[in-house]
Amino acid sequence: MYAAHFYVFTPFLSTLYTLYGATKSANDTIYYTLHMEENFYGLPIRTSAVHYLLFGSIMTPLSYLCAYTGTVKLLTIWNLTAYCIVYFQLVQAKLQEVARGNTLHQELKRIVAMHQEALNCAKLLESVTSLVLLQQLILCVLIWSSMLLFFTVSGFTTNFMNLFVLFAFNTTETFGYCYLGQQLCNESARVVDILHESMWETQKPAFQKDLQLMFLRAQQPVGISAGKFCFMNMEQFGK
Repeated sequence: MYAAHFYVFTPFLSTLYTLYGATKSANDTIYYTLHMEENFYGLPIRTSAVHYLLFGSIMTPLSYLCAYTGTVKLLTIWNLTAYCIVYFQLVQAKLQEVARGNTLHQELKRIVAMHQEALNCAKLLESVTSLVLLQQLILCVLIWSSMLLFFTVSGFTTNFMNLFVLFAFNTTETFGYCYLGQQLCNESARVVDILHESMWETQKPAFQKDLQLMFLRAQQPVGISAGKFCFMNMEQFGK
């Protein structure tokens, strides 16, 4: 919310400062500060006070609406990913519990079913969020590129500060997706380590088949992807 306040009110404050300084020279043309370099239906919003106020009255609620929508999207995907992570942790905890209590024979079918449900949950999460994360990844790359270009051309201005706010928000959002995607991948792969610790090879052949099925399923890559082209993880964020 503070970022939205900064993005909305910084151009208006800059314009007021320009108007205050322009009182000493009434012949100079006053150029109003915009949020970004943008046009508004061909109206002279850079030089006309009426059109600038009209533009500001529309831009302000839209900026807050975009900030609210982005925050809801961010929290929704984070919570869904965290839910899948906890599901895999429950499978791990159950495996460790039966290994300590030597009750694997009684609980094996239930654990296999829990693991399959966790994989289905992760697969559903990937299918639901793949297009959103693809858009996020493309937007992040475009903002990074445009920020470097804009700073090279125009230098440190109010528009650059607003672009930096978008850069910081978008980068933080992308980092959160990559971090939780990495956590989901790690928790899914950790099931294999716990299966090794459970001494599965000492069990009866009938139980070994179920455990081998869990091994096979746990070795498949799990995570959230950008349009099913690449997984969102810390390695991808570093690139």
